Amino acid sequence: MDDVALRLAPGTGLVARRSTALLYSVAPDPDLVAAFVTAPDGGELQALASATVAAGFAVGPFVGLAWDGAVRVMAFGDVAVETDQPSLPMLSGAGSRTWVEHTVPAGAGAVVEVRGADTDDATDLLAGTVLAGGFRLELRAPAPATAPAASPDVRATGTGADATTSVPRMEPTAVADPPPSAAGPAPAPEPTPEPEPTPVRAAPAPVAPAPTDVDPDDPVAALAAIQAAAVGPDGRPLDEPALAAPHAAPAESDAEPLADGHDPDVTLPPPASEALLADVRGEGGDGRSSLVDAKLCGNGHANAPTAATCAVCGEFLAPGTAAVVHVRRPSLGRLQLDDGDLVDLDQELLIGRNPDRDEDPGRSSLRRVKTLGEKVSRSHLEVRFQGWDVFVADAGSTNGTFVVPHPGGQVVALEPGRPQMIDPGAVVYFGSRSFTLLGREESR
Repeated sequence: MDDVALRLAPGTGLVARRSTALLYSVAPDPDLVAAFVTAPDGGELQALASATVAAGFAVGPFVGLAWDGAVRVMAFGDVAVETDQPSLPMLSGAGSRTWVEHTVPAGAGAVVEVRGADTDDATDLLAGTVLAGGFRLELRAPAPATAPAASPDVRATGTGADATTSVPRMEPTAVADPPPSAAGPAPAPEPTPEPEPTPVRAAPAPVAPAPTDVDPDDPVAALAAIQAAAVGPDGRPLDEPALAAPHAAPAESDAEPLADGHDPDVTLPPPASEALLADVRGEGGDGRSSLVDAKLCGNGHANAPTAATCAVCGEFLAPGTAAVVHVRRPSLGRLQLDDGDLVDLDQELLIGRNPDRDEDPGRSSLRRVKTLGEKVSRSHLEVRFQGWDVFVADAGSTNGTFVVPHPGGQVVALEPGRPQMIDPGAVVYFGSRSFTLLGREESR
């Protein structure tokens, strides 16, 4: 949005304006304002959420806005936000123990206001902090670019295939009539006949090449070839799956095994060694106690069996080209703390102010991550794994743990000891601190 206007209504509240963000506080809170004005660009709403959690939600009603293409609206407490967007006519935090958020696309502009119907059109706060009882924020999309006008000295002449635009424009009064002919006026030129449309003939069904004829560096063509080879000209499968004999013994394969001894067409059970069985039972003591089913790319990187591309190198994993094997679980990504520090998820974690003093035997295998901050408990929360999924659980903290599952999502307050699965992009708030889950793709 290139055209932004902020109108203010008189009152005893407070409005703070930054380049693409706004805070309106009904009862000005110094800590809330400080968190907003010192936040990095683009992180204003997350800073407001962290400050609210750190205060134990004991802050007055406020509204946070951020706009950069879309408009994010955040409301806490008994305050109502109104917009001219059909998807969000009104948003209020009244009755909620946490804040509420909503995102409006607003590609063609938007109007967002709080008690701002009678604002003074003379005001337009560009930046800074002032007292106000409401506001009206007008976001106007830039006017679309108009098509360039035709050149004034060029015009089109002729018809059909003889048309051209290279003749200089001449005023009508400057064009002389042709001289008369003794035989009478010259006949009008015959119009050029339009060519007859060529009848469209149905093209024969293309014959899909065998997968071995496809360029291995073109994953899209490889997938199309695999799919085409499985059906006939009538669109029906060439070979129906053999469902009648599920217990038939597999025939011995003459295929050469891979270098590591694995048959590429066989799903391998985990080796039944005592060390691996202890690993499955969680007796390894390193927090990475589970084996997982995995699909290996050509470079040997493990991925979830449902993955279409390798999360490490980006290689395309065509269906049916990679066997599912059992491997030790790789790193599932990283946690990015609010101060920029990164924590690798190659091991389950116990996060808190002083987790080294935790003596719970059920957490003995968890790696300790010491995170200082106001209202952060000694052992605040756990990060656990199940298969390829990441879970967080409050460890009985004093001030609780809160999850925003995705930008603009509703806040979830965790019950102590009850795990909550999180996906990449989720933000977890604990005390005055927070972290964001980064996926394996973002950890390359």
